[in-house]
Amino acid sequence: MAIALTALLASPPQGLAAERVVSLNLCTDQLLLLLADREQIVSISWLGADPEESAYAHLAEHLPVNYGQVEQILPLAPDLVLAGSYTAPFTVALLERLGLRVLTLPPATSLDMLETHILTVAAALDQAPRGEQLVAELQSRRAAIAAAAPTTPTPALVVRAGGFTAGEGLTHELMTLAGLDNVATRLGLDRWGSLSVETLLRTRPEVLIIPRYRRNAPSLANSLLAHPALADFADTRTLVEPSSAQLGCETPALLDVAEAFGEAARASRPGSQP
Repeated sequence: MAIALTALLASPPQGLAAERVVSLNLCTDQLLLLLADREQIVSISWLGADPEESAYAHLAEHLPVNYGQVEQILPLAPDLVLAGSYTAPFTVALLERLGLRVLTLPPATSLDMLETHILTVAAALDQAPRGEQLVAELQSRRAAIAAAAPTTPTPALVVRAGGFTAGEGLTHELMTLAGLDNVATRLGLDRWGSLSVETLLRTRPEVLIIPRYRRNAPSLANSLLAHPALADFADTRTLVEPSSAQLGCETPALLDVAEAFGEAARASRPGSQP
């Protein structure tokens, strides 16, 4: 194995050109798909091509996928590897030790941080103008969503598979931007707080947000969403069902979710307009 690795890296890429880029992470997959020229993309992770996981899987058609293994990455001879903080640390460390340039992005915890990630990846791809244009579009959309939000925030609650909700964090920021009052924060729940059906029924939010994720796959987590009490309650509330692919990563798809939140807030309180 050592001999093979030595042969592959006998002439490592020079300079900072990013003509052959590999992504090992679902979230960096999507930024790569949005910002790179097609010919720059050598491989993305297998999750990036799955529409249940990636909001931009349609852009990944016919692209080679990888499973994050060093043995897969080295023969591709990339001059840039994109990874996330939760990408296998052994893999990232080994790639770096073997001389490959690895750009590791931490999870974005705000829309401002998302914009920073876009500019960072765009610069690494030598696509700075494309990144700046995308950020400008996001800022314009954010301003429009905020301007259209009702003057009186509408109580809302996220109910994820398994009974998890969303407290402080990026989803909370989207809700606030769109004119929703996140009930979970008043309950003292954190980003991945657990929510019982009883608590949901007691708080009586006007908007119910239920992310979709493999609804047809039998699981104990999804079974909670089929609870009769929850189904009856949802029938009397404004319902928003973003896909988990839209919410799973920090990408421009988050603004699609925020726009849907805004529509729900206005539908619930049509007399409270900005």
